[in-house]
Amino acid sequence: MLAKYPDDVICAVTHPAEGLPIRKDFLPTVREVYLACEAIVSPRREERARRKRIEQQIAERVAPAPKPRAKSEETSTDADTPAAAPPIMVGSREALAIETLFAVARIKPYVRNGRMLYPYHLTPQLLGFANAPPRADWIWIEDRQQIAAWNGFLAKHITSGRPPLVEKVGVRMGFFAPWEFPLKVDGTPCRSAEEAASQNDASQERGTNEHDL
Repeated sequence: MLAKYPDDVICAVTHPAEGLPIRKDFLPTVREVYLACEAIVSPRREERARRKRIEQQIAERVAPAPKPRAKSEETSTDADTPAAAPPIMVGSREALAIETLFAVARIKPYVRNGRMLYPYHLTPQLLGFANAPPRADWIWIEDRQQIAAWNGFLAKHITSGRPPLVEKVGVRMGFFAPWEFPLKVDGTPCRSAEEAASQNDASQERGTNEHDL
């Protein structure tokens, strides 16, 4: 049965100091060997399947545009249909903006072959994240209005694999961010909860309807 598993899994399961031999007083049953192997390979299968789904979704977003249709075939809804966002070159200002945005959410953007894949078009509001201060200068956010503003902003711009924003550090609950509130639609900082709320409404009016990644 072990023959169907990779060598590193076999070594891990049969290792005399860390595998089944050290955990069992008697020879393990076939079922115990199977469960031990599956405990190692199952997370790998799930991760491969997750990455495959992400790559498929991204490929659909960056697929070449269909051939132009005749003018008579165009409909009034064409102008409202957003084009797929192109990949972003790693190291560019655009990539820095997305990396900073994702850092607020404590995750990393998806990168493949030197290109960062982000499904939405970069607005001045998102590009403003390239102007964020160094991480060491970020501020600790624990005000409820500020947390709500950031939660709403991140939910709109990062729609997959995002952990809870607030974390516990010692006895404090909050998170680190480059500014007290998300940026305005023009990419400049907000100074109050009311201003952040109005900017969020404005960005929703200007935004496009895009599928979740």
